[in-house]
Amino acid sequence: MKKNYVLVLIILSPVFAHAQFRFGLEGGINLSSVLPLSSKINTTIGDPGDYIYGDQNLQYEKDKGMTRFYVGALFKYKLTKVLKLNIGLGYSQKGWTKYSYNNNAMEANIYSNQYKINFLELSVSPEYGTPVGPGRAFISLGPFLAYGLNGTQNSTYAWLPGSTNYDHFPSHDTTFFSPFFKSGSKRFEFGLDMALGYEFSMGVFVKVAYDLTLKGVLYEEPIQRFSVFQFGAGYLFTFVRNKKK
Repeated sequence: MKKNYVLVLIILSPVFAHAQFRFGLEGGINLSSVLPLSSKINTTIGDPGDYIYGDQNLQYEKDKGMTRFYVGALFKYKLTKVLKLNIGLGYSQKGWTKYSYNNNAMEANIYSNQYKINFLELSVSPEYGTPVGPGRAFISLGPFLAYGLNGTQNSTYAWLPGSTNYDHFPSHDTTFFSPFFKSGSKRFEFGLDMALGYEFSMGVFVKVAYDLTLKGVLYEEPIQRFSVFQFGAGYLFTFVRNKKK
């Protein structure tokens, strides 16, 4: 295996030796959600407090996305006039909230489960670009690998009027926090990243990206995956290696 890595580096070394190298920083927001979304039955679920005690044994579920952020470093190697290789390393926050409504005589409640998970993410993707106006438009597609650094699970039960537990709990709700990752939990995610953007000649760029987790850390049944839209901006510095005089 090591021999294969060395062989690849030897083959690529002439390419990178004469490549234009750019390094940059970027950041933005993550519009994070999960797929598939939980189904709802007979009603639309909102925030806790929207319901009163009613028909027996009805249950509903709904997932709600969350806005978080990401920051990172970006490395670009210019391979040809139109093709670049992107390598990104960043800190990315993801999360969502799951609401459920359980309406039975004893435990009628609105249950919200808020997940916030932080990842260290590595991405590698080829990028195609073409000149447009004072800069260039680009599109990229490639895999990413993420490692779960830490996370929290914030759970709240809000008991509904008319239920037995509503009378037993003076505050009518219960909240508890717990770490998302426990001993033996999966921490790696793998997925695909696609980005569209525009890079100005002075180095500033903006982009819209979509990350879809193919195999991840979530353990809900059925298994859900993160689906994240990113809106970001950054700045690139240019370095030229072995430039001919």
